[in-house]
Amino acid sequence: MRPTPVSLIVALLLLLLAWPAAAKEAIGVRAGLHKDYVRLVFDWPKSVTYSARIEVGRLVLIFPPGHSYDFSKASGRLRKYLRLPDGEVSERRLAFPLLGDFELRHFTSGPKVVVDLIKRKAPPAEANPAPAKPKAEKAPSKPAQAKKAPAAKPEPPKAAAAKPGAKTAAPADAPWLRVRVGRHPGYGRLVFDWPKPVPYEVSAEAGRAVIRFGRSARIDIAALKKRLPPQVSDVEVEFSLEGLALTLAIHPEARVKHFTSGPKVALDILHDGQAPKTQASNPAAPPPSGP
Repeated sequence: MRPTPVSLIVALLLLLLAWPAAAKEAIGVRAGLHKDYVRLVFDWPKSVTYSARIEVGRLVLIFPPGHSYDFSKASGRLRKYLRLPDGEVSERRLAFPLLGDFELRHFTSGPKVVVDLIKRKAPPAEANPAPAKPKAEKAPSKPAQAKKAPAAKPEPPKAAAAKPGAKTAAPADAPWLRVRVGRHPGYGRLVFDWPKPVPYEVSAEAGRAVIRFGRSARIDIAALKKRLPPQVSDVEVEFSLEGLALTLAIHPEARVKHFTSGPKVALDILHDGQAPKTQASNPAAPPPSGP
């Protein structure tokens, strides 16, 4: 019995429908654990368009359709950070339930897609030391004898007047700005964790670097000074009506690099040696908060 044309067409259609499923390419996924973050690497064979975001406690990744994903090399290292997609893996959307509070950073390296989950740290609490108790004064048993008034000492020279609008403390209602410090071979890094993009500018000269922000915030400057990288010997902060500025005392031969990652601003001080122990000078007034 010969097959009819209709049966041949049906068989051909079934083959065509089964072909995409058989031709799906498995994308390998690797994971790496670091001090403050965990990294996912998707080993795409060629560059692809993708998106990454965190929404409602999940890491959501969108990739081109027509692929599957091999997590065999990554699952063991991710147990403390996230769970693998369970029932939510599609050809395009991967949703990972997160097991903590993380910030997201992602970029490409050639065709590979790199996703970092960075541990979020709470800002330091503002110290409120208890006021010292006044000491009780004892009544003198004998009338005090009159003493000669000491010779008047010359008054020290008065400090220069502050610049218009400049303050030594941030407004009480200004939000806290967390500043993270990183120590790396050949450079030190300061990361300003702004919640929203902020206009800023950086200037540098021999022995000094200044970063000015167009928005006001409070910084725990005492804690920051204790955690400075070796390339920075001192830091001073100045507030104004327009924002704030930080001046860093650095090595005279150091180079400065800066960039943004989302709303965060990173400042790198590049030098192999330590900065000399000099005090940072007062910064200039920050720029206006325009675009």
